[in-house]
Amino acid sequence: MSLATGKWGAYLGISSLGLFLIDFIFFLAVLGSRSGKGINLRRVVIILFLTLQIVIAQTNQYTYQTYLRDLIPFIYILFIPEIAVISKTIPKEEYLRVLRSAPIFNAFWSTLSLLEIIPQINCSGFCGVPIFTLRADHSAIVCAIGILAWGFGKDVKLTGKMLAISSLLFAAILPPSRTALLTASFAMVVVLYSNLSRRTRGIFLNTLKTTFVILLLGILTIASTRVINVSSSSMKSVTRLVTADYSGEVTGNSGGTVRARIIAQRQLLNWSFSKYNPLIGAGAGTEMVANSGSYRFLSSALDVRAPHSWWVNCLSRFGIIGLALWLWFITPLFRKRSFVQNDLSKVLSFGCLSIILTASFNVMIESPFGSLPLAILLGGLTSAFEKKPSSLRT
Repeated sequence: MSLATGKWGAYLGISSLGLFLIDFIFFLAVLGSRSGKGINLRRVVIILFLTLQIVIAQTNQYTYQTYLRDLIPFIYILFIPEIAVISKTIPKEEYLRVLRSAPIFNAFWSTLSLLEIIPQINCSGFCGVPIFTLRADHSAIVCAIGILAWGFGKDVKLTGKMLAISSLLFAAILPPSRTALLTASFAMVVVLYSNLSRRTRGIFLNTLKTTFVILLLGILTIASTRVINVSSSSMKSVTRLVTADYSGEVTGNSGGTVRARIIAQRQLLNWSFSKYNPLIGAGAGTEMVANSGSYRFLSSALDVRAPHSWWVNCLSRFGIIGLALWLWFITPLFRKRSFVQNDLSKVLSFGCLSIILTASFNVMIESPFGSLPLAILLGGLTSAFEKKPSSLRT
């Protein structure tokens, strides 16, 4: 559901109370998993961390909708052991089938929505955002996961594989989004490289290096002349990527430029580390982007709560301890065999990297539609190569 619907699916429910359908389904599943994991060191530490954050937020009288939203990425990963136990009950073929079909559905409606063939449907009573609201960066992540699932599948006919990957790639690069283009390109390079023989991989890498050099020269040429003007949506993505303002003067209301985001992130880090303890950060519920003044370099809107980089956001809001805890929970990605074990583990591991790659330049893991898929993929990855349930404690 999260992959198929994206942002609007995450907001189905009673938004005024902070109650959403997808969270209800998720917690109903994990609480009924009977994983038998009990309490281990990692779980104790994360529970203490969450408790401290909630106590601080309550002391500052922040609303629970605000601080729980900030804590959602940590709440989801707290249940990775339960997700792993549930994942072990799902046949590999069925798991891959879901990872192929959900992105196809997402690509279908997102393309129609972008082309204005289907309108957005305002249902404020049970959906916090209009149905068919498109988030290009999230759609690109979903399409990247679909490209990986189809590309790594050895049980799929070549014709069907090429048709599906082409549809997903088209949906990913159609919006004028630099991050979407980067994410889709990452997935395609991974799939192409993995399907090559050992002899041709060297040729592929040399070709990739040559292409990179040509692209770099093109970037320098375009950035210096600024004479290319294209109209198609997909080419706008390339144009925005290579003509981004990296060095121009940055003033208020200059959101969207690369340099503006860098300045905003630097200002936010300096503010949070000077005003709060660097170990624990500004804390959940704090309007740190607005209070630090860095919002002026993003969209100039006071309701902006994240600096378009998960790493900067996590470090500013939760400090060194929070970032270390989060890295501790994604340790399955640090294991080499996660990327070579089998088709499913490859899809899950590179899918996680796609989410993290996008989150490095956008607001993704801070939101439920980004943090929930990441937790589920990490849980599936944990079970993909573990033989004994007890090993999930590590």
